[in-house]
Order: sequence, then structure tokens, then C-alpha cells
Amino acid sequence: MILSQRYLSAYKVFQKIKWLGMLLSGITIFFMMFYTSADVLIRNINGTSPLHAYEISQYYFMPLAVFPALAYTFGEGMMPRIEFVITKAKSLVIQRIAAISLIVIEIVLMLLLAVFGWQYLMHAFGSGMAFTAGGTNYPLSLVILFVPLGFFLVVIEMIFLLVKNIKGKQPSFVVIEKHEVTDV
Repeated sequence: MILSQRYLSAYKVFQKIKWLGMLLSGITIFFMMFYTSADVLIRNINGTSPLHAYEISQYYFMPLAVFPALAYTFGEGMMPRIEFVITKAKSLVIQRIAAISLIVIEIVLMLLLAVFGWQYLMHAFGSGMAFTAGGTNYPLSLVILFVPLGFFLVVIEMIFLLVKNIKGKQPSFVVIEKHEVTDV
């Protein structure tokens, strides 16, 4: 299938944004491993640790390890889908209708998650939401920002995918197939 040059260049820009999200998640996982190891080491030496690795990992590292990389995982086809069921249909028309229907449902669901995540973010900012570790309050608002942002990026990925499936002849669950070369 031949996609327009404008479509491909817009998607290449979006791929760079997704790649930055994946990079942020990867760096976060590295820091989480380092931070947890430092906490264990300090606990073994001193018997106690001021790092509060459990709370920091739960409220900071884990959301930052997951949400920024959501669009990247969807774009690479890593998220579970039922495409194997769709490909079992004998008619190409039924396959396309099923694929487009699923993508539209995913867009609606991810958009709802983005909207309600945004409302939760506004509540967190307004109420000064925080968690306590070792008697100190740590703000949550900046981390919660990545929840609606991650889901919104998935919506953008799904819109690119929807356009490809509407214009194409074959159902597809990734915008750019593995055999197509892309620069990131």
C-alpha cells in the first residue's frame, strides 16, 4: 500500500516522540534498579535506609516506566490484540471491517482513559496530591501527567493506524510493517 508522503512524514515525527517516551521509560527502569540496589545496600550496612525505595518506586518509578512507552509498544505491535482471530475470516472485506471496528473501539477507550486521566491530573494539581515517605510529602502531580499523555499518544497512534486501514486493502495492526525501513 502506498501512503501519502505527508502521512509518512507526520508519522516519522510521531515516531520520534514515541521513541523519546520509550527512552524515558528505559532510563526510569535503570534508575529504579540503581535506586533499589542502593536502598538494599544501605539497609544492609546501616540497618535502615533514608531512601524509601518502596514508596519512591511505587509512586514515581513504576508510572514513569509504563506510561511514556505505551504508544511505542502499541506502534510496534507488542500489545496483545486479536488479529489472529481476524485473519481467520475468509473474506478480506470482513477482515477489514473487523480490524477497523476494533481500532475505532480502541480509540474510544484510550480517549476515555486520556480524558479521565486528565481530569484526575487536574484534581491532583488542585488538591496538591502527595504521598508520604519517611514523614515527608512528595508531590504526585508531575508523575500523574504521564498517564493522560501516554493514553493520548496511543490515541494518535491508533488514528494513524485507522487511516492506514481505511486507505489500505489489507487489515493491519501496525502503521509501518517490520520489513519497511524507518529512521528514528
